[in-house]
Amino acid sequence: MKTARFYCADCDTVTKCEARTPSHILHLLLSIITAGLWVIVWVLLILKPLAWRCASCGSSRIRKYHELTQAIKDVPKKANPIGALIGLAIGIGLGFWYILTR
Repeated sequence: MKTARFYCADCDTVTKCEARTPSHILHLLLSIITAGLWVIVWVLLILKPLAWRCASCGSSRIRKYHELTQAIKDVPKKANPIGALIGLAIGIGLGFWYILTR
């Protein structure tokens, strides 16, 4: 069993979550008994993504904490109007300079 901290949507908090991992001793014994045929099943179980569940409520509606912080960082910031005004002023100034020196 693995444990980690994730955000649970049902609890609405970051909480301890658990995921069941394969019993490697059991799979080793099964591989020996079946002359290695069980290794295919064992490898497939290892490659399968873990099904995380909230330890408090048992919900599977969880998100990794870094996904939440990344989602907050991805919110677009408001544009700075000062930069646009400076760019506009420079453009107008260059336009007048071009017209006057022509």
